[in-house]
Amino acid sequence: MLIKIHPNWFAPYFPVPHKIEACFVLSKCLLFTHPPLPCEVDNGKVRRRRRKRNWPLSCGSGEAHAQSLSEWELQEARTAVSTYLRELGVSEEDSTSIASKSPGYVKMLVEGVRDLEQCQWEQFAAFSFKDKILHIAAQKGDNGKVAYLETLGFTLSSSMNVARYLFTHTLPSLMHNVMRMKQLFFSSQDDFHFHLLIKNIRLMMRHLSISIDEDLQHTLSFFEKLEARPGGLNILASKDAAFHRLIESFPRLLQLSVDNHFTRLLDFLYNIGIPTFRISHIILAFPPLLFWNLHLLQTRVLALKEIDVPDKDYAKLLLKFPWVLSTSIQENHTEVLAFLYSIKVPKTWIDRAIESHPHLLSCSTSKLELMVNQFAELGVRNKKLSQVIAKSPQVLLRKPKDFLQLQSTLWYPAIDSIAFLHGDLEEDVYRKIPPWFNPSNKGNKVDRLKKVLFGLKQSPHAWFAMKSEDNGVFVVQRIRGITLSSLKAS
Repeated sequence: MLIKIHPNWFAPYFPVPHKIEACFVLSKCLLFTHPPLPCEVDNGKVRRRRRKRNWPLSCGSGEAHAQSLSEWELQEARTAVSTYLRELGVSEEDSTSIASKSPGYVKMLVEGVRDLEQCQWEQFAAFSFKDKILHIAAQKGDNGKVAYLETLGFTLSSSMNVARYLFTHTLPSLMHNVMRMKQLFFSSQDDFHFHLLIKNIRLMMRHLSISIDEDLQHTLSFFEKLEARPGGLNILASKDAAFHRLIESFPRLLQLSVDNHFTRLLDFLYNIGIPTFRISHIILAFPPLLFWNLHLLQTRVLALKEIDVPDKDYAKLLLKFPWVLSTSIQENHTEVLAFLYSIKVPKTWIDRAIESHPHLLSCSTSKLELMVNQFAELGVRNKKLSQVIAKSPQVLLRKPKDFLQLQSTLWYPAIDSIAFLHGDLEEDVYRKIPPWFNPSNKGNKVDRLKKVLFGLKQSPHAWFAMKSEDNGVFVVQRIRGITLSSLKAS
């Protein structure tokens, strides 16, 4: 029945009034013609604020009692969550552990009960607090997966996001899959090799200058998210943290079969020479390959045969530069070959350069051409340039402006014709560590020179004659690469 409300009448507040053409649908309500009392004001915010403020007072008084009541709520909620998980097929031990390690999930259920009591108190008044928790947990629809994901280190919001991909899993099957995936991906740890992995990732991110495919885009996004967190890429050295971040960025991995998918891929990697304890390096460096089928992975590995590495040891190449499996890197390999052929670099030397510094494959030919032109201005062409690329391919990874800055600081201007890397010195020649290179363990150590940049014959007399007259530019072999430095007569 529709009743026209007089402007001076006041109706009690309903949570959801249905307005129809300036009329309200009222059912069994008493209309008032007097001003409203404070409790009758049609103001939802005030009403909710009063109820929330007075709620603890209904069961006692004082802050201490309110705090103890909250602790009681949380304990009852944990017990209810444990009961709920057991009903889903989880063991008693695991259910208790999950309930105690998912505070965000438990708090969410408690807040849900409070909202339920405020909106529908009469309907659920006969329910116990535990029953209300069970009711809210069932209404969420995630079947306990959010609580379990929180125990893996996910935040509540991330857990809810990942759980959306797991509708085909029961909670016990999800727990089994996670355990198997951790065993396969992280069978053992090697801190030394993890440092090499992180170093190679940083080199790839620094030198990448080509158009990238979707797999590399997802990979770079994964690395950038890690870099934005405390610890950065060092997170990958922790098994639990690495698995957490991997699933957070690639939640669809939990949809794939461990036995019919992951096991076949990892067995293939093992069969081509990847050690079991380093398979995790391939996975963390290039996660999208886990979505490939076995045939695609085999095809990408077969394409590596175009690179003539010693003893056909492609496993070593993959461990150093797993991104070589991506479409964009393999396509760029063809372009790099064509460019180096055009400047008369033999195929054997190209393969040697790629084997020692595969990050060349992530550089665009336009970037490589800039450095080649820079060498040409210094008189290094043809055979001399080929020798440089064969023996020190990392110089192509530098930027011309950085190279020029180094050259202007260290190069002797009177030398017009420069023969790079003329050969290993047969004499033992030492010099003091330059002041601009100050390692923490410098002490009283000196550098031993191995190669000369000037066109000197390997004659001690010629060597020391040049040493006594001029400053020179020399190559010092270090763990981090080759350092150009000057030598002053003493």
